[in-house]
Formats: sequence, C-alpha cells, structure tokens
Amino acid sequence: MLYRELILTSAIILGLGAEAQAQGRWAGFYAGLSLDAVDTSSDVASNATHRYSDNGASLGLYAGYNYARANGFVWGPEIALTGINASGSRSDAGVGTSSFRGSFLLNPRMRLGYATDRAFFYGMVGLGITDAGAEPDTNSGTDIYVSGSIGIGAEFALRDDWSTKIEAVHYTWNDVNKTFNGNVQGVDTKTTQFTIGLSRKF
Repeated sequence: MLYRELILTSAIILGLGAEAQAQGRWAGFYAGLSLDAVDTSSDVASNATHRYSDNGASLGLYAGYNYARANGFVWGPEIALTGINASGSRSDAGVGTSSFRGSFLLNPRMRLGYATDRAFFYGMVGLGITDAGAEPDTNSGTDIYVSGSIGIGAEFALRDDWSTKIEAVHYTWNDVNKTFNGNVQGVDTKTTQFTIGLSRKF
C-alpha cells in the first residue's frame, strides 16, 4: 500500500511539474514566418465555363498572444497574413466575361487547445478576409469578402523560445451576389490553406 501511495504521489508531482513547464513555455507574445500552400476555387452560378482554381505557395506572417493555465489549457488570439495569386478570365453568352482576381488572405482567429512542455494541439475559429474571387470584367474596383474560418494545428517546441507548427484552415465565401452581363449571379469561393510555420516567443 505504501508503494502505491508513493507511486501515485510521484506521478502527481511529475504531472504538476509538466503542466507548470507547459504554462511557462507557451504563454506570452509570439510571432513567426510561414510557408503557405493555398488552394482557392471560385464559381459563378455553378457555370462550368466560369469555374476558376488557383494553387500556389506563398510566404506569410503571423503573430499572437497565448494565455496558459496550469492544467495545460492554452488559448489566445492570433492574426495571420498570406498571399494569393488569383488570375484568369472567361467568357460565354450567358454570363458574359468574368475575371478571377485576388492577392491576399487575412485570418484573425482564436486558437484553443491543450499543451504539454513540448507540444501544443489546438483548434481554430476565426474570420477569413480576402480580395480573391470571380468578378464581372467591368468591375474596376477591389471588393473585400469576409467569411468564417475553421482549422486545426499542432505546434512543437524546438529549443529555448523557438517552435514550429503545422496547420490546415478552411474558408468558404458563399452566395456573394454580383451582376454579370446584366444579370445577378451568385459567386461561391472556397480556400483551403496548409501552413508550416517557425515561431519565436518574446
């Protein structure tokens, strides 16, 4: 019985120690650089002619602040910015001429999850803000679209205050109404983003 109590007490002490280390490692301000693979598609009224897709890689930036509890629960706001290189133009008799345009994707979000001393596993909810999507060719301005975003990720400590992370985030901008060739058409745009990041805590 004494051995069991000693083992249980030791496990509790070790667990509390790991939680305290996790709290110290992950809490606070951080910033980083990312390599983002971005897949963006945009359709005009489900018209097969006006169906666009862009796959590309871009460098990005992100920064955030983590709050960490002693039980390993970590949460905090983060904002990430990456590039999109959307381009193209299509024409037919029904819709007329459309163009596929876009240059950026901004993602303010909240990360929530569980951390140990060496790893942090989390989910993300936030907003997707972009100028990417199919437009009437006559539109000379730049429209900004806002949607919800959802994602998952994992971050791993490297040494000292450095860490690396992997993430997947999905965005959907549905039923954005635009006037093509004198008719109002719905534009659906979707983006999936895969990220590898290198973070520094300050």
